[in-house]
Amino acid sequence: GVQTCALPICNCQQGESYYKNLISRIKLLRMHRMLQALGIDTGKYAHGHPVNEIEMHMQRCRQCSNTEQCDSELASGSVQHAEEYCPNNSDLLDTPAKQDQH
Repeated sequence: GVQTCALPICNCQQGESYYKNLISRIKLLRMHRMLQALGIDTGKYAHGHPVNEIEMHMQRCRQCSNTEQCDSELASGSVQHAEEYCPNNSDLLDTPAKQDQH
């Protein structure tokens, strides 16, 4: 689909600080550990998805009730069954591997 972004393209500095803030908010969630476990760089994730999608993923993570299973798999270092309990799993795996250069 078409990538949409809520940020004005011309203001890179403001955009960068927005993304730093977004990443710091992601890091407070299990989602950050899930990204790491899946081998996905949080910065590439933040730049690779539309902001409204990221906010949706964060909300899904915060509201998720599968925290016990998530915590135990994250603690074991293996998230082989994430697709069974993580509502964001397929979206996270869909992160573009390459970060676009601005």
